[in-house]
Amino acid sequence: MDAPLYIDVEAMLRSAGGGDLAAKGLAMTLVFGVWEPGRQPFAYDPDQLFERLSAGGHTGITRDELEQNKAGAQRYFVVLDDGRWVPSPEFFSVTDGNPGGNVV
Repeated sequence: MDAPLYIDVEAMLRSAGGGDLAAKGLAMTLVFGVWEPGRQPFAYDPDQLFERLSAGGHTGITRDELEQNKAGAQRYFVVLDDGRWVPSPEFFSVTDGNPGGNVV
């Protein structure tokens, strides 16, 4: 997509389970490898996610890691009433929360 996605890095560093790097890594992989291409909610089905990520060139993750790190990664998403996941606005935004500020 051409529209930017803003990440609140400070919120991520402060988040509960802040030391769980595997969960944060999985969350970022899901945001950019699954949600970002179409910006659509997705179901957390480890088999389907593994196939989708593998097809997209994300070869550094295993199906078991998707299962093992689901609970930690969920922290960075909102689970909709129908069970699909979208990035949490606590950490991700499609609008600039710091207009005119220092963007790196």
